[in-house]
Amino acid sequence: MRTRFLLLSFVLMISGCDSKSGNNEPSFALSGTITAAIGTAVDNDVNDPEASYEPNDTPATAQPLLNPTLLGGFVSRAGIGSGTFSSRGDITDIYQATLAKGQSVTLFISDHDVTNPYDIDLDIELYNTAQITPETQPVALAISTTAGTESVRVPENGSYRIIVRAIRGASNYLLTIGQPSTALQTNPPFVPGDVIVRFKSSMTAASTTQDFAASTGLVKKKGTAGQTMLFSLDNGTRYQQTQQLTGISMAADSNHASGQEQHKRETIEIVKALRKRPDIESADLNYIRHAAAIPNDQHYPLQWGYPLINLPQAWDVTALPNTNNQQVIVAVVDTGVFLTHPDLQANLLATGYDFISNPSVAADGDGIDANPDDPGDDATPGGSSFHGTHVTGIIAAQSNNATGITGVSWGTDTKVMPVRVLGRGGGTTYDIIQGIRYAAGLSNDSGTVPPQRADIINLSLGGPGFSLTEQAEYNAVRNAGVIILAAAGNDNTSLPSYPAAYDSVISVSAVTMTQEKAPYSNFGSSIDIAAPGGNTAADSDGDSYPDGILSTLADDTAKPVYSFYHGTSMATPHVSGVAAILKSLDPQLDPDKFSTLLQAGKLTTDIGTPGRDDLFGFGLIDAFKAVESINIDLPPIVAINHSGPLNFGPFVNQLTFTTRNAGSGTFTITRVADDADWLEVDPQALDGSEGLFTVTANRAGLVDGRYRATITVETDNSSPLAIPVTLQVGEHQTKGNTGQSYVLLIDPGTMEVIHVVNADNDSGNCNYRFDKVPEGEYFIIAGTDLDNDGLICDPGEACGGYPTLERLQSVSVYNDMSSLDFGSNFEIIIRALANNPEQPEMSGFSRYPDD
Repeated sequence: MRTRFLLLSFVLMISGCDSKSGNNEPSFALSGTITAAIGTAVDNDVNDPEASYEPNDTPATAQPLLNPTLLGGFVSRAGIGSGTFSSRGDITDIYQATLAKGQSVTLFISDHDVTNPYDIDLDIELYNTAQITPETQPVALAISTTAGTESVRVPENGSYRIIVRAIRGASNYLLTIGQPSTALQTNPPFVPGDVIVRFKSSMTAASTTQDFAASTGLVKKKGTAGQTMLFSLDNGTRYQQTQQLTGISMAADSNHASGQEQHKRETIEIVKALRKRPDIESADLNYIRHAAAIPNDQHYPLQWGYPLINLPQAWDVTALPNTNNQQVIVAVVDTGVFLTHPDLQANLLATGYDFISNPSVAADGDGIDANPDDPGDDATPGGSSFHGTHVTGIIAAQSNNATGITGVSWGTDTKVMPVRVLGRGGGTTYDIIQGIRYAAGLSNDSGTVPPQRADIINLSLGGPGFSLTEQAEYNAVRNAGVIILAAAGNDNTSLPSYPAAYDSVISVSAVTMTQEKAPYSNFGSSIDIAAPGGNTAADSDGDSYPDGILSTLADDTAKPVYSFYHGTSMATPHVSGVAAILKSLDPQLDPDKFSTLLQAGKLTTDIGTPGRDDLFGFGLIDAFKAVESINIDLPPIVAINHSGPLNFGPFVNQLTFTTRNAGSGTFTITRVADDADWLEVDPQALDGSEGLFTVTANRAGLVDGRYRATITVETDNSSPLAIPVTLQVGEHQTKGNTGQSYVLLIDPGTMEVIHVVNADNDSGNCNYRFDKVPEGEYFIIAGTDLDNDGLICDPGEACGGYPTLERLQSVSVYNDMSSLDFGSNFEIIIRALANNPEQPEMSGFSRYPDD
């Protein structure tokens, strides 16, 4: 999924932000600015010889980091690959940061291979001393087993050294510092000394397990031969056995803790070693499980857009056992869907269709067919967006299944009809028309219609150019009873984008986590409604993850993953999902009724100029307010007079909120609590369900950074209400640094690289310029190569594209062009499956020419 590009035709590379490419063709100049995402940083000693170099491998040369941060780095053992550290290695990177109690420092190992996790192994260690010696003990350490992700929790406020250490192999990595998230349980609790083992089927005899115990020093605790068994590490010999099994001396390789932490580390190392044995089918830690909260999807805490639009309160209604939910069909007219994504399969209909008529655009070997699977939309492996898959996950990811993300329509019987109309280079108006007609049950070029038409069509696509034919077709689809929602566009312009600007279509603009217009979002008289679209260049809540929208994705090696996108394309499925909730509760909901409710303010919270405005239309979609507009019996529901988090920002010390019963029946507030030492909630007036509360933030003793907390309102007769709170201490970061980048000018037809310039993005912004560019169409891409493998935009490396990486647009060059600006950021990829051995790794492409 991460974009990778081959430099097929190397022209000229010149160091410096204002470098120029050189050839003798008289043509045009292209220029713009690349802006690093706020809060990003880069390791001072990466493997790219072109990058600036400053050692950070000793306590005396520790690299200072701001808080929060998202950093891209590289470490390696000696004798691996080529580049700055090919011979001597770069075993440790040491950083220094002022951290707050409870914050998390998380390491994502970019080149981690779930099929062979023993070959590449990095560790993260946390020290609170100014000097590190062999006798110094870390206050926290983490060692990954198979997830490729490790995290340590900061025990107290203070100044810390963070060590990233290469135990085996070489890898890029991402390091995040910020407020903890329960979304990534990177080091879940387990029983130290316990190992759960399954032997291969040929090794079932009791004597086999006895031989195993004797050879490893492990003691059998439970289980019988031929079944899953539990072994334990003998306390008397555990360190000696660890050395015997792993073949390394941990004392020589790292400064490790004593006692309980040391016992945990030894247990993890033994698990790693056992997985290499030919007689072992699997070896795992003995994890400690707890009762799950609702929803229990692993990454739900990262889906900040849901509380922003009051989805949890709406779910209180859809989850009721007596709610008469009707099945709802949402057609996602897009790039198709990665049909085997484990978080989508249960909610996909088999009645989708592929309407891309040009086989070269379709990239699946044929034209129109009944297979809407997304094979990828880019001619270069690693460059596909899987855009429709991301959109689909927002609407209807399988929810409350203890994995992945939560779909907006949770609690309803919502299914997605995938309709593929976008392929390599986009899609045509004609193919899109055929797709929407099919979804609406109208005649089309396939010669067939689905057994049941869609109730809602989601169009996270668009562009300029009004068409009377298109307007008529969208009118026909609306007249068939289908609610049509479309993305307003990502050009930050008031110029209309179609189909969103057509009369029969609801146009959706995008807001950020702070309920402001997203910097890319279109605006103007055609905007009808706003929804969370995010901004991956920001980190407003200080959790060290970008403020994008997390959803389902895939990569070009057919691996299901999750990652963050931003755009009106992501805002639109939020509204589609809420529309699906409404339709499930009110089968009579049609386009006219939806528009009437929208214009009456029944579906939104007014966040802009009172009444309709050109930024947010009739306001920000409000899922619970929308549910309230349906004439159904509601349970008691606690609500507040505020949408989204309570945000203290950098200066405010006190805020208030009021509670009310938004449903029927009665309840009494029994408890209001928070989970932060710096936060205090005081009731000013309280009468049953109605209360006025003052919330005070105390910044005394807090180190600079962003903080978040949760206020929980509990009652005697309703579900509790969680209110997110954010706080800024010290100055807000205003820039980032993604490091040495290579800017490519690419022919969209052949994907040949026409020009390359070298750009060092260490000041937050970097101006680039291409000279003597021939007339034609071009993509503009920028990326880093931290590991010096010749591939830009690898996992763990920064990447960006014009206007956004998620939906590249070609630039039509027939005169000089400026202000071709875009952002660059490190992308966090979350794997969908813990183990997927049959799927190959991405093969890279050199950024250097063939001789």
